[in-house]
Amino acid sequence: MQPSAKPIGSSIMGQQHFGSVLFNWITRQLDRAQTTQAFPDTAGLSKRRQWILADLDLEPILIKAMDAEEGHGWTLDFAWQVAQEYRRFLVLCLEHPSDPIVPSSLVDDFWHLHILDTQKYIEDCHHCFGSMLHHFPYFGMRGDQDAANLRKAWLKTLALYQSTFGTAAPEHLWPHSNRCPNCGRRCRGPAHDVFDGKRPRLADLGLSHGKGAGLSLVGVVQ
Repeated sequence: MQPSAKPIGSSIMGQQHFGSVLFNWITRQLDRAQTTQAFPDTAGLSKRRQWILADLDLEPILIKAMDAEEGHGWTLDFAWQVAQEYRRFLVLCLEHPSDPIVPSSLVDDFWHLHILDTQKYIEDCHHCFGSMLHHFPYFGMRGDQDAANLRKAWLKTLALYQSTFGTAAPEHLWPHSNRCPNCGRRCRGPAHDVFDGKRPRLADLGLSHGKGAGLSLVGVVQ
């Protein structure tokens, strides 16, 4: 009498699952290595633009944006729409490196989540630009002239969007705002003009920080 066939045990199934996971991980690493090799520092604008619009993997960022606690609780459809506009923001930063490109508040929210994944953001910036795209969160906060410069940069960004993509930026994803407090710029030398890199200070607001006393007005005797 021959023994009956034994069902596949949990240990064997676990080994098969582990093998599948390992295979998928190795495949991803090989794909990433090939992508890195395909983007030397001399890669042209057209190739980088195509990679941003078609191949930049934003799925992990999209999932983060959908999370109600860690992200913004967006629906999949809405998060996908914002992700596409973020790609276009990156293209504008790529093709206009001398201009401060100002994202909408929604695009900026997506950008923040991308930056939080520091390792991926650095790698993605290398593929997109060959250098880091820095986030400058103080533009528009450093006085009336700075606010006026931000407004001009915002209007120019919308104009560049129109000329670059042949259509106006969608209003529900690029809503009008008196302050879009962040911008991206790929500085190729010392910071200058409207994007001079100056950070705001308490003294600019007439404030100081007394030890153990919290914030107080400069010059006020307590």
